[in-house]
Formats: sequence, structure tokens, C-alpha cells
Amino acid sequence: MKLVFAGCSFTDGRWPVERVPFSKLTADILGYPYLHLAASAGSNARSWRVVVGGILDGTITPEDILIVQYTEANREEFWAPGINVDACYNGGIIRAKVNSYKNKWYSRFSEFLRLWETVHLNNDYQLEKFRVMDAMFQAFLQSREFKNVVFIKTVYTPCWNLLPGYSQLGIDVTDLSKKDGNWDSVNDKLPGYHLTQQGHDEVARVLAEHLRVHFSK
Repeated sequence: MKLVFAGCSFTDGRWPVERVPFSKLTADILGYPYLHLAASAGSNARSWRVVVGGILDGTITPEDILIVQYTEANREEFWAPGINVDACYNGGIIRAKVNSYKNKWYSRFSEFLRLWETVHLNNDYQLEKFRVMDAMFQAFLQSREFKNVVFIKTVYTPCWNLLPGYSQLGIDVTDLSKKDGNWDSVNDKLPGYHLTQQGHDEVARVLAEHLRVHFSK
């Protein structure tokens, strides 16, 4: 049994300042091995892809505890040549979000990303896609008999529609992430989006206790 974490920079802990993420801290508290699949600027599409891919290839099993932190719905991922991030298929993955066209790492594709954001990005449509894909993801997990699944609610979470079997396992850390000292007030304008080291420590403590209550080793 291991802990498997998926999410964006909130869980990844490497942006805007590198921290010891609550994923590792939680695993250390409980004495579990862990698999860190979260990524800065990651989308929900990325989380679904890497988790389902891990299940299909057998690296993630129903004996594991899966912890999923959703991010905002208006993110996507695109394959492109010459990208070193998430290298695959003789290219890599652009982690697209609002203002990605200004990112120097994607300068070759700035016009494509600007067009996507200004013409093709519709928040209502993105939310509809999220609701459908989230339901399909949860149904897939249940079809594979994944019972140890915890969804983490944060300021990023587009909507909160957990299926029976998972609803009682969800945990809301929104208020905790907004507490003074827990959010990165130096680099963020609004509370709750990224955690200080103190914030990662506190989320790890609360999450570890939540896992103790619901699961046994």
C-alpha cells in the first residue's frame, strides 16, 4: 500500500517557492511509501491522464490510497514538439493555463496559446467538461474497485460532486489554506492558492489524521 497524490502546484509544492510538500509530509507521518504525481501548472486533464494511466499499467492498484486535488477548470494540456516537460512521443506537454502565452518556455507556441485563451477558452464549457470528466473518472475508479480515494477541496476546486462511496471520504482544506501564515502572501495576491511551509505542515497533519480515521495500514 502507498499514498498516491495528484494535483497542481497546491499539492506539488515547488512553485512559486520550493517547499517540502504535504504529500511527502503526510507519507512520513503515517510511514507509507508515496507516489507524487502532482505538477505545477498541471490541469485536471493531466491528473486524470496520469492516474488512469497508472491504473492501466498496474503501478497504481486498489490497495493504494489515492488523494486527488482538483485545480481550476480552465486549464488544458497540449502535445507539442520540442517541449521537455512531460516528455513523450518525440515531444512534450504544454501545461496551458491563463497567460501561458506569456511564458518564455512556450515562446514558440505563444500565438497558438494566445488564440486558445482569447478565442477558444469558454469558462462555462470548461466547467461542463469538468463535471462530465470528473463523473467518468470517479465511475472508472469504482469500476476498478478503488475504495481508498480521498478528494481534497481547495480554492481551486471547480465544483464538488462526489459519488456515493467517495463523498464521506472528501476533505475540505480551503479555510486552513487561507489562514495567516499558511498561504504565500509574498507571491500570491489572494489567500489559499499556494502554501507556505507552515501551510504544508498543517495540511499534512490534518490529512494524516483524516487518513488514520478512514483507513488502516
